[in-house]
Amino acid sequence: MEVGGNFDQQTCLEGLLVSSGCSRNFSLDRLRTGPVVASSRSMSLALMRLQAVRELGIRLPATTRIPATRVAALARFAGATKASAILRLPVLRRLATLVAFVLCLETSAQDDALEVLEVILRELFGDAVKADKKSRLRSLKDLVEAAATLASACQMLLDDTVPDAELRKQLFARISPDALELALADVNKLIRLPGAGR
Repeated sequence: MEVGGNFDQQTCLEGLLVSSGCSRNFSLDRLRTGPVVASSRSMSLALMRLQAVRELGIRLPATTRIPATRVAALARFAGATKASAILRLPVLRRLATLVAFVLCLETSAQDDALEVLEVILRELFGDAVKADKKSRLRSLKDLVEAAATLASACQMLLDDTVPDAELRKQLFARISPDALELALADVNKLIRLPGAGR
């Protein structure tokens, strides 16, 4: 497997095996490490990792006829072996191993980022649903009280023993206009809340 003779790409690939300072922390190791928990920071790191892989610009020519199983085997080797061991491989074998690793890593890095995003969205939507249910439960008491006031007013309205001419007077004597307006406003507001139809 060749890198297409592109010197810049070869330099980038070889750079994966260069440690940073005294830490012996290789770029290869950083790319191999995916997100462990789902958080906004993990999402950011997962996207940066995916971007770093894509910026390497490794692509196989369309005419390349290397079995996918062979590429996957080399990628698995690179994913499990110490960077220092890969560094000791013969040049062509080393480059082939790194190319296979980067080709497969782009897919897995993208999958990792999508998994983190899925967990974050699931938690966000779950929290939103819980908050909606909580809000509905809190508003249920207000709805019951407002409905009781309106039901009492309707009961008087349907009472045929109360003369029409006296209806408003007797109704307002029992329930003030302000209380009726407030009850009506509460009911209208509560039945329009998100999820009111559920």
